[in-house]
Amino acid sequence: TVSKWATHSRAVVLAALVLFAFTWTACDGDGDGDLTDAELIVGSWGLAAVTDSNGDQLATFNANYSDFDASFDAAGNVTIALESATANPDIGVAGTYAVDESAGSLGITTVVSGTPITIPFSYNFDDDDTIELSANALLLGQVLQTSLTGTATVTLARQ
Repeated sequence: TVSKWATHSRAVVLAALVLFAFTWTACDGDGDGDLTDAELIVGSWGLAAVTDSNGDQLATFNANYSDFDASFDAAGNVTIALESATANPDIGVAGTYAVDESAGSLGITTVVSGTPITIPFSYNFDDDDTIELSANALLLGQVLQTSLTGTATVTLARQ
């Protein structure tokens, strides 16, 4: 016969195993900590900072553009809209993007003057809602019509 103590011990062990299984399953889900960089970039982003070899360029950028919106979708499409703060026309960039997590790179491909161009960015997520993109300023300037120099770093914040 099974003693009362043995039955109670089995019940405690079984309850502990069930609790452990639930805890382990909850930690193994698709929470924010488990998202890939390609999944993290999906969404709408606004401009938080712009720097180049001459330092902080956000004030200059804001003098030329009153709004900046970037949108990355899960299918690999990107749109960037810059609203001019001056008489210059607004800028709209549409294209595709690809994330290479092992290389820490993000390539945005668009068409400039009838020619496809890919801008290779290195990227770094400061957190799930802030990403820094760095690229050759000359190449970036061709697309965004800016006069940045050296290496430009654009910091985006999730909207």
